[in-house]
Amino acid sequence: MTMAIISARPASSDHPDAPDIPPTPADHVHRRATRKAMLRLIPVLAIIYFMSYVDRTNIAMAKTQLQADVGISVAAFGLGAGLFFIAYACLQVPANLIMYRLGARRWITVIALLWGSVTVAMMFVSSEVMFYGLRIALGAFEAGLYPAILFMVTRWFAQKDRATAIGYVQAASCLGVILGAPLGGFLMGFHGVAGLHGWQWMFLIEGVATVLIGLTLIRLLPDRPREARWLGPQEAAALEDASRAGTPGMRPRR
Repeated sequence: MTMAIISARPASSDHPDAPDIPPTPADHVHRRATRKAMLRLIPVLAIIYFMSYVDRTNIAMAKTQLQADVGISVAAFGLGAGLFFIAYACLQVPANLIMYRLGARRWITVIALLWGSVTVAMMFVSSEVMFYGLRIALGAFEAGLYPAILFMVTRWFAQKDRATAIGYVQAASCLGVILGAPLGGFLMGFHGVAGLHGWQWMFLIEGVATVLIGLTLIRLLPDRPREARWLGPQEAAALEDASRAGTPGMRPRR
């Protein structure tokens, strides 16, 4: 019986003394395009994700004044706060199906306008039932945001760059929690101005801010690299090829 001995030599890139392989012109194009996408796309996604956290957590700042002014009980307040997360969890799959039909850019724009409007409507809360309904609506509309962000990152970035892109967006949620409280406290300091309570001012200003940002998303968020005016044809092709190469079920463009 003959035994075949297979000798495997380490690849030149793995050998400690092997010279580095210089990047090709195509590599330079892809790196340049990735930097552009990180600077132009990710900040927009991070800002709207930041606002989603501000709009979902501002209820904690309003608790004391809202209970005193509207008469919402502690139990009702806790239930209303929890209903947000029930709607948020249950509606993510339906939200993904809608996003698939509308496209991520349109979907993110629509839900930002909707949850911003719900946040503004919170200033008119006058009963526990209305409080429940608005919290459910807020959770329903925000449910589609994070999956849509992941979808856009998958379409735009190579597999090796996606963790970095998502990390930047996730950092915005931390800022939303950190800055949301002092921002809410500042806005509630307008108590009595124009006859409105402090919590009404907070919901009004933060909700309007989300709506205004939402109105810009349809122009600032291209669905795919080939639709971005700030990318050249070679750069767009490089991003799309790299993203498809790292995504199961997707083939590089021909």
